[in-house]
Amino acid sequence: MVCQTLAGEMKDITLSDGTIVHLNANSTLKFPEKFEAENRSVSFSGEAYFEVAKDSLHPFLIQTEKSETKVLGTKFNLSAYADEDHTLTLDEGKVSFRDKKGLLEPIIILPNEQVVLSNDGLKKTSVNTKYYKGWLTSDLYFNNESFLNISHKIERRYGVTIQINKASLKDQIYKGAFKDPTLNNLIDDLSFVLKFKYEIKGNQITIY
Repeated sequence: MVCQTLAGEMKDITLSDGTIVHLNANSTLKFPEKFEAENRSVSFSGEAYFEVAKDSLHPFLIQTEKSETKVLGTKFNLSAYADEDHTLTLDEGKVSFRDKKGLLEPIIILPNEQVVLSNDGLKKTSVNTKYYKGWLTSDLYFNNESFLNISHKIERRYGVTIQINKASLKDQIYKGAFKDPTLNNLIDDLSFVLKFKYEIKGNQITIY
């Protein structure tokens, strides 16, 4: 079975074992109608918050293009968009995370820890998990992120396309929080702080 979301869309799915998956925008989850194998295995791309039902005899496996996550029963956020670093942020339980090719040693993640898989390898840090699951309540947290990364999140959240014509802006770092903002209010606030001008025409935003 396949469940997909479009830009600006979120869905909740309950799997046959009771696991709940909250899918963010532009995400795809492939899963069996009923888990019957030794492992509970799903394929995933995009971003989702997983509430995995506890089952010590049958590990839950999440396969993405670049990574594999193995859990028994946990709550965590997994961001695995094809064109970005893969990031897992753990709320509860314990997770084993590794690269799909098996070139690196698996890393064990504990609550309030995050692992990032990039071209430089696997890196684990301690984090405040609220910054990485705000989308569940339609809130946006930008935690010292580049504006280019922020623009990708805005595109997925609101179903728009952003063209950045101010090259120096792409690498500019920003930190801020927004409670369920409208697109216009969000762009307006960002433009004031980051000192850029913009034009919105339909689903196209041009920044200069």
